[in-house]
Amino acid sequence: MADYGNRSAEALGQRRYDSSYYVGGSTVRQPAYERDYTRAARKKTAPVYRYEKREAALGLGYTLFLSIALCIAISACFLYLHTSTKLTAMKSEVTSLQSDLQEIQENNDALKESLNTSMDLNELYQKATQDLGMVYPDKDQIIYYNSSSSDYIRQFESIPDKN
Repeated sequence: MADYGNRSAEALGQRRYDSSYYVGGSTVRQPAYERDYTRAARKKTAPVYRYEKREAALGLGYTLFLSIALCIAISACFLYLHTSTKLTAMKSEVTSLQSDLQEIQENNDALKESLNTSMDLNELYQKATQDLGMVYPDKDQIIYYNSSSSDYIRQFESIPDKN
């Protein structure tokens, strides 16, 4: 072997690696100094990574906002379900009431028809005119009254004579 003595590395044709010289690639030697791996040091020197952005976004205010929004959404769902159930119950009640109404109307019509068939209007007229002495009014005995509402009339005093 050859004895190189006190010659420097540069004199021997070797390159010195210092921190000012940049070499790229995955097999590049790392500098000999120690890195500071604390979070505060990384924030000063290193760029903000994705997970650090996520940590910053999930602060107390954001978490509080999300929890309130979730509570509102859940309460809206329960309110919708409650209203939907109530509406379904009301629809079935309306259907049963409509069927009851139809049945009552049919019974009413049947009773009305039975009353109409049981009464003979000619017999009623003869009883009123012959037995009770009733007569039709003359034209001058009829007084016409115009009302604003045709539903109900309340009489407070006697109707004036037309004489």
